[in-house]
Amino acid sequence: MNNGLELDNVVLLGRTYAEYARFFDFDSLDLPNISMLDVGGGVSSFCSEAQQQGLQVLATDPIYGTEANILKAKCQKDLQTVMTQLPKVKHQYNWQFYKDIGHLTEYRTQAYQTFISHYQAHPKHYITSSLPSLPFTTNSFDVTFVSHLLFLYEHVFDYDFHRQSLLELARVTRQQIRIYPLTNFQAERSTYIERIQQDKLLNDLKFNIVPIEFEFSKNANQMLIVTV
Repeated sequence: MNNGLELDNVVLLGRTYAEYARFFDFDSLDLPNISMLDVGGGVSSFCSEAQQQGLQVLATDPIYGTEANILKAKCQKDLQTVMTQLPKVKHQYNWQFYKDIGHLTEYRTQAYQTFISHYQAHPKHYITSSLPSLPFTTNSFDVTFVSHLLFLYEHVFDYDFHRQSLLELARVTRQQIRIYPLTNFQAERSTYIERIQQDKLLNDLKFNIVPIEFEFSKNANQMLIVTV
């Protein structure tokens, strides 16, 4: 039995504002009075939807700067790839929030379509960069979010990448970094979690694993809050 999705590279799967609100427990943040950065934002619609609410958000990702039609084509291809694999690993997921694969597909489609429209109309809100190096001055943002990148792709990015990324995220962030999920594609907690908590090079950071009221991939019901 397959224990998880088989993805060799980062795929373009967008998430919506509603999903971010659950991943990162927005109820515990004073959103109207903070500046936010979405790192590895990809084709998520969080930046677009947040700005429509008057919130201060920038998104950054290495794909930004690519023509919208190319991104749209890759979104469609990646979504099809994942949804084709999903029935075989459906047992690894909790279907309480997303009722079924069709419902999940609707969320992913809504996210990338909303993103594409905003990306075309407001490109200045989408900054091209990739961890572990960000083009922002020190303490540029109050809170930084990292969704479905660190830890999840531990088979792609090694431990040193994670350590250097955390140091860089801490440099550009004034208050907190929030990371979700803490599991890999096999629904197991990333082996890097304990290592970063014990890493002497990260002693200036405070790590707090917090339960959240959301779980899609099984065991992915916690986020990491890094206080700088």
